[in-house]
Amino acid sequence: MAAKGYWFVFNGVARGGYELDDIKAEMYETFGLGAREMDRLFSGSPVVIKKVKDAETAARLQVAVESLGGVCWYEPERGAPSSYRDRRLQSDRRGHLGDGAFDPDRRQGRGRRYEDPIL
Repeated sequence: MAAKGYWFVFNGVARGGYELDDIKAEMYETFGLGAREMDRLFSGSPVVIKKVKDAETAARLQVAVESLGGVCWYEPERGAPSSYRDRRLQSDRRGHLGDGAFDPDRRQGRGRRYEDPIL
């Protein structure tokens, strides 16, 4: 299955032989980023900068950033993370559905007293 797009990821660290301050200044001038974006990019953890449609565009961005001295890569776009409820309903390592409590919810049937009507 072909990827829908690619994530262009920047690591925020300098390659060997480059100074981090020089890379920050060059990226500021080249890409016109603000102070908030620069702080986010150079936090030291991988950050998805851009989502691109094809691998050629991602490769051109990679060459541009690596020529400035940054560490970056591109990877196929993954699906969106599932919701909490979807993750809870997936089977776990013990082989049964993880739906919370071991006992079924008694409130769905008869009320607290025997005389309560069945819903």
